[in-house]
Amino acid sequence: MAFLLNQSVVYPMHGVGTIKDIKTKEFNGEIIDYYEIHFPFSDMIFMVPVAKVDDFGIRALVSREKVEEVFEIIKDFEGQIDSKKIKDGGHEFYKKSDILDTAKLYKFLYKKSTQKELPFYEKRILNDFELILEHEISLALQISFDEAKKKIKNILVDSKKA
Repeated sequence: MAFLLNQSVVYPMHGVGTIKDIKTKEFNGEIIDYYEIHFPFSDMIFMVPVAKVDDFGIRALVSREKVEEVFEIIKDFEGQIDSKKIKDGGHEFYKKSDILDTAKLYKFLYKKSTQKELPFYEKRILNDFELILEHEISLALQISFDEAKKKIKNILVDSKKA
């Protein structure tokens, strides 16, 4: 997938970033094009080979329509996700590039956290995915980060009442 300069992208392992530059460098005698991606929350910059973005799960921001699907999942998802699968494959959940899967795991862990204390690794996934969802939703809907956070919290509160 090709990205443009200043385009916002999602790197599931690190959240939402912006393409700040596209550089060409020589590596082991080979000329390689790289995206320079800045991640504001961690204030980090990654150089990712253009040819490898799909391998890393890097994708464009979701559409407004997709955000509505995310909200529906956060509101309605009642499925189970095997805790052993989360523990053993925690890294795999980060590498997935599907926001709907992210929303399902987020809702599952959020609901579980209201019933009992989560183990450290699940707490971390919950917090990381919450930040990723809030940031991506804020950019996709062109609202503030706090507004996105509030929308998600309101949906969670409303889903408890139902």
